[in-house]
Amino acid sequence: MLGLGLGVTKPFGGEAFVGVLDTHSGAEAAVSLRRLTASYSGPAITVRSAAGGDPLDIGFDANGDLDTAAIQSFCGSNDGFVTDWYDQSGNGRKFTQGTASKQPQIYIGSSTSVIKAGAQGKAALRFLKSATNEMDFGTTITGVDDWYFVSAIESNQGTSSSTGVLINSNSDENDRIRITSGGDTQVRIGGGSSFTASSALTNGTGAIYAVQRDGSDNVSQFINAGSAVGTGTKSGNWAAFRLLGRNQAGSASLFLNSDVQELIFYNSIQSSRADIETDLKNYYVG
Repeated sequence: MLGLGLGVTKPFGGEAFVGVLDTHSGAEAAVSLRRLTASYSGPAITVRSAAGGDPLDIGFDANGDLDTAAIQSFCGSNDGFVTDWYDQSGNGRKFTQGTASKQPQIYIGSSTSVIKAGAQGKAALRFLKSATNEMDFGTTITGVDDWYFVSAIESNQGTSSSTGVLINSNSDENDRIRITSGGDTQVRIGGGSSFTASSALTNGTGAIYAVQRDGSDNVSQFINAGSAVGTGTKSGNWAAFRLLGRNQAGSASLFLNSDVQELIFYNSIQSSRADIETDLKNYYVG
């Protein structure tokens, strides 16, 4: 693949770059359309142009934002899709999708524009239920005891009038997060009933969505760094961080219909949870 879009982030305003993973280290997995740590020098994503040819690695600009100018230059009047979304945690993994028709879209050729979401208008990967878009992390990250998951997402499930899977185990339905057409978020851990946060997300509005389980098995969900919602208690491992955009069976009715910008998973409780979510909120939501 080509690497013409892979730049090196320079110090901003004469100061060294500091990302959210520099301040809050120890993430087990972290994918984003912004640079998350000064120690990461790889690409954010790999983009395929609908025109054909080799795909292109896309990095970050001098401010740590996705290099959208490189995408526009590469795709021109052709649609652009993401084949790989790279882990910035230092563990060397990535979300991938080798089937062209299932790759999420990042660029609209007819308007020569990168897809954007959230009040801050930042770049986003578009997952469409109708296109059965999905990606696979290649290995399952399992939450043991206490863990923390945070994301930047703009739900469009209401547009598709369906429930979609955000993240799911690749083996069964027992570990996953779903988003309903009404904006409910549903977390299932090891089977049984889901913990539901009613109307947590608003259709077409970007938000920071997080889930945490503490050492006492208390499960809490959070929206935009706010107070806990959709709470409950459940023990057992949570082997959900694997499939992005679909359930393990590939059920047609459960594909995600939303724009995704960032996913971070820690295999430990984060006492600075609100600070992490505020960092994401300031960048994506404002």
